[in-house]
Amino acid sequence: MGSFLHISPASGQQFNAGDSVTLQIFSSGSMTGIGIFILGLSVEPILIDTGIVTEIKFQIPHTAVGHLSIWALGGDSIEWKVIDSVSINVQSTLIPDSIIASPDTLLLPIGRVYSMNITAYVNGAPVNIAGAPGLSAEYDSSVALQVDPGFFKGISEGSTDAVFDYMGLLDTVHISVYNDPDALTASFNYSTNKICLGASVQFSDASIGIPVAYEWTFPGGNPSSSTLPNPEVVYPDPGSYSVGLKTYFTNGVDSVTRNNFIQVNPAGVVLANVKVFLQGPYSSNLHLMHDSLRVRNLIPLTEPYTGLANFIHTGGGGGEQTTPAVLAVAGPDAIVDWVFLELRNPVDPAQVLATRAALLQRDGNVVDVDGTSPVYFNLSPDQYYYLTVRHRNHFGAQLGDTRFFPGCAAVKADFHIPNSDGFYAFNGLNPAQRQIGANFVLWAGNGRTDYVLKYNGSANDRNAVLSVVGLATPNAIVADYKVEDYNMDGVVKYNGSANDRNVLLGNVGLLTPSAILYDQIAR
Repeated sequence: MGSFLHISPASGQQFNAGDSVTLQIFSSGSMTGIGIFILGLSVEPILIDTGIVTEIKFQIPHTAVGHLSIWALGGDSIEWKVIDSVSINVQSTLIPDSIIASPDTLLLPIGRVYSMNITAYVNGAPVNIAGAPGLSAEYDSSVALQVDPGFFKGISEGSTDAVFDYMGLLDTVHISVYNDPDALTASFNYSTNKICLGASVQFSDASIGIPVAYEWTFPGGNPSSSTLPNPEVVYPDPGSYSVGLKTYFTNGVDSVTRNNFIQVNPAGVVLANVKVFLQGPYSSNLHLMHDSLRVRNLIPLTEPYTGLANFIHTGGGGGEQTTPAVLAVAGPDAIVDWVFLELRNPVDPAQVLATRAALLQRDGNVVDVDGTSPVYFNLSPDQYYYLTVRHRNHFGAQLGDTRFFPGCAAVKADFHIPNSDGFYAFNGLNPAQRQIGANFVLWAGNGRTDYVLKYNGSANDRNAVLSVVGLATPNAIVADYKVEDYNMDGVVKYNGSANDRNVLLGNVGLLTPSAILYDQIAR
């Protein structure tokens, strides 16, 4: 045939099962085809018909082990014959049939539940078999207890070897259980924490440890206390109520109290979860409002809107009162001021059906007088209403469409961000709110509590500030709870830094001081 063929690697090289092997083929003469034939005791014969190539790759089967012979055949149109061969050694990478449970040693506090991995290797392939049929475990159940497949709970101090058996394959984990009172945790689950008047809440123990006794406290509930692990409690009166649980364990005690946790809403009312920002105290850096009025102890305990021009209570609103404890709260939930909420006729958006004075927190959330609950209105549930939020020295804003108010479920209304309803436009001559960064804020500067912002002209809001500090003493400062305090820092200033006049001027425009802005709520 006048041809020769040679392949590499050289004989005797070591490979692992699954490796990719590159064969270099050197040939000359009149061969029209080259064949590679691979044969070994641990694999089926493999024939690779290469055509005329100089390099081919093949993967050693994962099941291969021992010697593999690689034969090179060359041929032309007349005959084929073996021209070269090599032998390589293959080492198996298969893990023998077994199970492996990890960790080897499990340190487990009394009452805690820890998990372990249990893996079986069958024909070299790993399978997680925790919970699989055929897996069993033998151990001392007085020390630890398998509460779910692969999950063990510490029962008492001591140690035990857990022997796992899967189809005759065995492995052992040493479990050591120790006493750690700090690992004990009193905890509970509940069916709901927002209910209607007269409804019940199902509580259930979720304490971490080995509980032996319970002391529940349900102020305002019936029963007001319980020693059952899973008590049911009825709340006969509206309000916010705390829940306490003291759990006694085999090796210690722990307790938990969740204040103002259960919200009981009156029957036959509707609820609103409102979020809104006021421009006056708003910080675009913090995305919070300051609470200077609260810090200066200027916020009254009784709502300030009764008797204020253009704020008329109706439908059960008026005279709302809060407590010193609510006004003592600091942080993002600190109270900024009172706001005025209205629900309006779905057919006539100018007709106010019910009002409530409520409390505005620094993060924009509006809450009822208890400082935590949604605001309720004495209106029939399962109806559509327009929702409006107003403030004593800011323009109000009204949702552009009605919202459905179901009974006993608070309706969420975000005034500080764009929403699908938009905002009502009385005349559309200016936006309903001012935008600062990504947030909307109510326009500040309405010192006359009417529906226009004016810096110049008759009945303007600049002169409202001047009248407080004194026409003859424009540099004076008056510290008080005043509607003319546009930035709501607790002082009225006409001149100087952080004065209230500039808040108004910034809204109408420094270059257009005679411009007029209009409140866009329906009227």
